[in-house]
Amino acid sequence: MNSIPVILDTDLGTDIDDSWALAMLLKFLELVLKLVTAATGDTRYRPAIAARLLECGCHDDVTL
Repeated sequence: MNSIPVILDTDLGTDIDDSWALAMLLKFLELVLKLVTAATGDTRYRPAIAARLLECGCHDDVTL
């Protein structure tokens, strides 16, 4: 099976949709999350949310 590298550009913390998108990305084995960006709004808060979700899912190898 070939893995597909993925970058998620997100506005986590505004609505639940990006949290679900992150969770779904982590679920599919053929998708390998490499990078999460959060360049709009509160750029300290959003990556902190992403980091916590990744930590809960044991995916601390993803770059924020």
